[in-house]
Amino acid sequence: MIQTTAFPSCSPELPSVISLDVAVKANELFRTCPYSSIRNVQCRFHEGVLILSGEVPSFHMKQTAQELIRHVLHVEQIDNRLTVVR
Repeated sequence: MIQTTAFPSCSPELPSVISLDVAVKANELFRTCPYSSIRNVQCRFHEGVLILSGEVPSFHMKQTAQELIRHVLHVEQIDNRLTVVR
């Protein structure tokens, strides 16, 4: 059984700290990715949604970028706004 701890509601700054941590983690995954074509993908995180933006050279790289960050903690949904440019 996995036990989770709820965040205290008396700490209004906590969600923004989590948002920053998630965005930093996701951006670091892209920076260190072996695929150079997705190293410049930008991430923002808001209320459980990780938003990807930038340009990639193929649909395959768009999907690869999405899969790379799929298991980042606290990400409930991915909004993949990457543009495929040739």
